[in-house]
Amino acid sequence: MRHACWAGVAALAVWSAATRGAAASKRARSLWGPSALMSGLVIAQVALGFLSYKARFSSAWSAGGLDQVAALTTAHLAVGALLLGTAVVFLMRCLRTR
Repeated sequence: MRHACWAGVAALAVWSAATRGAAASKRARSLWGPSALMSGLVIAQVALGFLSYKARFSSAWSAGGLDQVAALTTAHLAVGALLLGTAVVFLMRCLRTR
């Protein structure tokens, strides 16, 4: 449960940075792309995390077995890596536009 609580905090932080980046994109157009991508990725990350949790601990998802749990967990980790990379690009562009 701790993971879900901290995921909520991280999602709010990413959403806040993406919103501020989108607002600042009027001055620096290079911030719009990473801002939009981070917004979409954080939604996908939270959804995949929820589905992965449900698949692992719910009997309703047992038809897919371990393959479904592994696929959802792998997708959750991959989207997290994409989100981290996008956040680094966003940070570099913010520092460049100062």
